[in-house]
Amino acid sequence: MNHWLRMTAVAALTAASLTVTINRFASAHAMLVSSEPAANAVISTSPKQIKLVFSEALQATGHTITLLDEKRNKVEIGKAMLDPADNSKKTLIAEIPRALPMGSYTVEWRNLSTDGHAERGRFTFTLAEMAEMTLKFAFKAGKEDVTCGKEVKNLGARRTAAQIMDARFYISNIRLISAGGVEVPFALQPDGKWQTDRVALLDFEDGSGMCKETGTPDMRSVVVGKAPAGKYTGVVFDLGIPFELNHADVAVEKAPLNIQALWWNWQTGYKFVRIDLATNVAPPNDKWFIHLGSTGCGKMEGHGGHGGHGGQGGGHGAGGGQSMANKPPEKPCANPNLATIRLTRFDPARDQIVADLSGLLTNVNIAQSTPKPAGCMSGVDDPDCRRLIPNFGLSLTNGQCVNGCRGQRFFRVEAVPKS
Repeated sequence: MNHWLRMTAVAALTAASLTVTINRFASAHAMLVSSEPAANAVISTSPKQIKLVFSEALQATGHTITLLDEKRNKVEIGKAMLDPADNSKKTLIAEIPRALPMGSYTVEWRNLSTDGHAERGRFTFTLAEMAEMTLKFAFKAGKEDVTCGKEVKNLGARRTAAQIMDARFYISNIRLISAGGVEVPFALQPDGKWQTDRVALLDFEDGSGMCKETGTPDMRSVVVGKAPAGKYTGVVFDLGIPFELNHADVAVEKAPLNIQALWWNWQTGYKFVRIDLATNVAPPNDKWFIHLGSTGCGKMEGHGGHGGHGGQGGGHGAGGGQSMANKPPEKPCANPNLATIRLTRFDPARDQIVADLSGLLTNVNIAQSTPKPAGCMSGVDDPDCRRLIPNFGLSLTNGQCVNGCRGQRFFRVEAVPKS
């Protein structure tokens, strides 16, 4: 895999080259729309052909596609031709007659549109052996492990003591960062319980003590997948569920998207993060809930209201508000609240990703809350969310990352403790 590692920097440069090329084409006649293999893709199976899709129709002849290996030597491929399966005449293909060895490849192309304009460009892709990897997670408050039945002291702005009643969250769109700075997709391995090929669930409650109401005995602190073997120095992932998966019917979905306690309704979707706290403060301030999810997802159906603060977030409890919205939204939510977490100096072989409750509650007063329900339900007008949502790196106003979510305080990296 040394070839692949040596080419990561090249891949980053060619990504910039492709961007410049595409921008130049914006005012031309045949812009490259997509390709197979995709630009900068890391794949594990040798492709059988190169396919280029353009924005305009092409002439029958006058096109070239060249494939180069790492040493800039030409690789034998078929002649560039219009794809007979595309009646719009916007697609070029070139067959690859033999399996390619592992390494990085450059595709150079030249087309000729029907108006006679010729354009050219290039991009790279990498063919690499895939290795199974495990990303390890932990749930802590500072240096202290957080578990059911264990009180954690000094949380939030008032240094309040509390213990968890629930602690689960979804992640998706995981990428590893190579030594050259290239983001490489981490392919999730579906297991029928904790992860699909797109979404993984982390579960840090065991259903004991005060976690009994909504929790389960099973726990999960790892994410298993595959990526090209090699050295990695960082990780990127989304805290939450993509829009196209977020508004499903929990009653028919497969695990881990079948958990009623992590779902609001079709309209609002899932609770990306659910952390329920029981504080040592007298009622009515003895509970504080953290439910992160999308808001502003269209007009509610049915009962016309919602259990969360400001009518945005969703009620506490298993499936709060299920009957309030009986269909998914027709367009993306105004506040997606999908945080992109980027962690550097992370080595999957020796480090773990820590979800730090103390960090998340920085400047948050959990000794007092707006009732019905207590805590933050992600509503834009929820007073309890004003200091919490920025700690996810998000804007409370629009649910988007602020400065790439770099200000998030929830996740950090530390070495896995030695056994």
